[in-house]
Amino acid sequence: LAGLRDQIDTREDQLKKVQADRDTLSSQLTAAKKDLKAMQMTLVRLEPEHITLKEEFDRNQKQTKEIQKSLAAAQNEKEKLGTELAKVRNDYETQRNTTANTEKERKKLVLELAAANQRISSQQKELENTLKAQDKGSLTLANLRLELRKQHETTLNLESEKNMLAEELKSARKQIFSLELALKATPGETDKQKIRVAKLNTSTKSDAVETAFTTQPTRQLKNKNIKISAPSEVPAQTPSKAVNTAQFTKTIKSHSPRLPLPDMETVDKFVHSWAEAWEQKDVKNYLAHYSNDFKPGGGISLTTWKKQRHTRLRKPKFINIEIKDIQKEKTGSSRIEVTFKQKYQSNTYTDRVVKVLDMQWGKTGWVILKETSRAI
Repeated sequence: LAGLRDQIDTREDQLKKVQADRDTLSSQLTAAKKDLKAMQMTLVRLEPEHITLKEEFDRNQKQTKEIQKSLAAAQNEKEKLGTELAKVRNDYETQRNTTANTEKERKKLVLELAAANQRISSQQKELENTLKAQDKGSLTLANLRLELRKQHETTLNLESEKNMLAEELKSARKQIFSLELALKATPGETDKQKIRVAKLNTSTKSDAVETAFTTQPTRQLKNKNIKISAPSEVPAQTPSKAVNTAQFTKTIKSHSPRLPLPDMETVDKFVHSWAEAWEQKDVKNYLAHYSNDFKPGGGISLTTWKKQRHTRLRKPKFINIEIKDIQKEKTGSSRIEVTFKQKYQSNTYTDRVVKVLDMQWGKTGWVILKETSRAI
């Protein structure tokens, strides 16, 4: 009986263990079911990705086949290139032999080229000398044109003086005629008085003609102040019959020819023309904008300044001039002061200044008398 009880206890213990294992397995089964359900859901979710991956795999297979075909074509191309390379190598050997022969000819050509360079150098020197001579010729031509311009101005002045003298001569003849009439009306006139009037008439004519046709630009009028009066030998008369000599006295004044009024509308055009000549490095046209009475700064002469401008305009490879904010102020009947902002740019120098041009209106138009500038 005691043995049976022990067996029963053992069986009960085993039963408890089995129940405990059964509970554990039941729990594991529940967990496994949950995991299986989760896996099923994951599988359902991954199914589209699987299809997509399969499609990509199929595409990759197609691409692989195409690549294999391209590789086969490339292999064939490689074989062709190998054949061509063999030909090129043969050509190279032939070219190498040709190069050796060419090298000998090249050395000969180098010697000939050296001799040609020497000839070119000598020709360049000759060309430089020719260009220098041409520049001197250009300067001479510019000076001649300036001289011609001066002569033209002188001719205009002389023409005006000639016309004025003709008027003066006409007036003097009228006065002499009046004086002769007065002398005739005076009793006791002598031959000596007649001779004196005749001499006065002749002197007035000769002086007027000589002055009108003079060719010297700086020569003054000889009859600038001609004073005609009754001869001192005329005897005194009674107040009623006395000759009033004051009415026959006249001072002839010389006047410079009248210039046309300044054209203010052409100021901007003149300034832009001056800047354009500067930009184009047209030295002759540039200097033509300046008056012969232009006074350079720094105490240098006009001739030295012109040489400096000739060098400075020709030296840069390019010149750009920008002008804006032009302001005009009239300083006299024929003078004007022009102020503007100027930007200068070349391959060697750049600056921005306020430029002031003192300009005068003359027979040929506007000219620059003075030029100043200050940095902005």
